[in-house]
Amino acid sequence: MLRAVPGAASRSADRRCLLLLWACVTLACGGPRPASPPDILWIVLDAAAASELGLFGGEGPTPHLERFAEEAVVFERAYAQGPQTTLSVSSFLTGRYPPSAWVERRLRGPTLAEHLRDGGYGTVGFSENPWVFEGFGFARGFSEFTIGEVPNAVGFGADQTLRYAAERILEERDHPLLTYIHLLPPHSPYHPPA
Repeated sequence: MLRAVPGAASRSADRRCLLLLWACVTLACGGPRPASPPDILWIVLDAAAASELGLFGGEGPTPHLERFAEEAVVFERAYAQGPQTTLSVSSFLTGRYPPSAWVERRLRGPTLAEHLRDGGYGTVGFSENPWVFEGFGFARGFSEFTIGEVPNAVGFGADQTLRYAAERILEERDHPLLTYIHLLPPHSPYHPPA
């Protein structure tokens, strides 16, 4: 398992995040290319505390994530750029701080999905969070962006979303693929420390 651990200084961590974003965009849009660009799977667990997940030593069982992490890049420290979903998501999709990424309830600036799409990637997104939708600009750069209930699913939840996303990923095999999956379940119930 590869682990990316930013330094303690916030400014240093911000620079490393921007450097990582720049490296991803550079690989996707220019410069020397590897024989086959990697697929990118980006999973967001909305409002999930890493300390609660087994992957990070918590009590919550996460055997599938632990198995996946053995061959993936795992970020052990990630910091929300704002106290609500729209601020944080706008920041990590653009690589900018919320004041310049989220203006008048709209995503501003180019997104990672746009850069990767322009560099030859397929881009698909799936969001269970009703605040992460095309009306606020979050679908920009995605050829497909599914919000809420997935087509033909009975009920609503991570199982259906992940199943549908897996089917779509398997269909998109003629080019490298960015898949963004935003899951919502950790909100119910949400008990922050006192």
